[in-house]
Parts: sequence; structure tokens; C-alpha cells
Amino acid sequence: MVKKASAKKTKTKIHKIKAEPTKKAKKSSKTKTKVTTKVTTKKVEPKKKVAKTTKETKKEPTQKKTKKRINPIIRFIRYIKASWLELKKVRWPSRKETWQKVLSIIIYGLIFIVLVLVLDNLFDWLFKIILGAK
Repeated sequence: MVKKASAKKTKTKIHKIKAEPTKKAKKSSKTKTKVTTKVTTKKVEPKKKVAKTTKETKKEPTQKKTKKRINPIIRFIRYIKASWLELKKVRWPSRKETWQKVLSIIIYGLIFIVLVLVLDNLFDWLFKIILGAK
């Protein structure tokens, strides 16, 4: 019979604490705030398995939770408002950046077209030589 080693689990929390400047330090513009880190370790013991008896397993009657239905028009309005707020958070490119990206896509497309045409003609030429067609 092999016994497993019991490993104790620990949880570590790291808290960053920002020091408040003093009244004298507030007057000078070159103040630095100190940030200290506090590490706490807490030992967590595994839960013990307890055999349940038939009396303990009886469930008390519970009430079913009903979801409150929201009007579809109100839901749609909330969706539009949330979408508008997300659009406000987007960093839109400038006109110059947009044209640079458009031109890079066009150039990439042209290079890809030329590559496909060259490979097509190369393979066509090779198959004509291999098959002996004139």
C-alpha cells in the first residue's frame, strides 16, 4: 500500500501600497511616492471528506427563481448605447495612416498576382517540356 504525501496548499496575495505624501512634500514639485509591496501567505488545509447520512442528505424545499423579462425595445436601446460607448473608446487611424495601409494592401496584392502568374507560366512551360507537347 502506497501512501501519498499530503501537500499543504498555500495562497499568496500581493498588495501594493502607495504612500501618501506629507504636507511638506506636497509643496515641492519633485516629490516621489514610495510604493511598497506586502506579501501575505496563508496556509489552506484540504477539506476533509465526511460521509453523509441519509438524514443529512434531505433537501429543504426551495423556490424556483424566475428571471425578470425585459422589454425587447429596452434591450435594443441598451445594446445601441453600449455599442456607441465602445465606438468612443476606439482609437481611429488618421488619414495618413489609413492611406499607408491601403497602399500597402494594394502593393501586397500586386506582388501576389505577379507571383501567381510567374508560377503558372513556369509550371505550364515545365509540363509542356515533360509531356512533349508543342
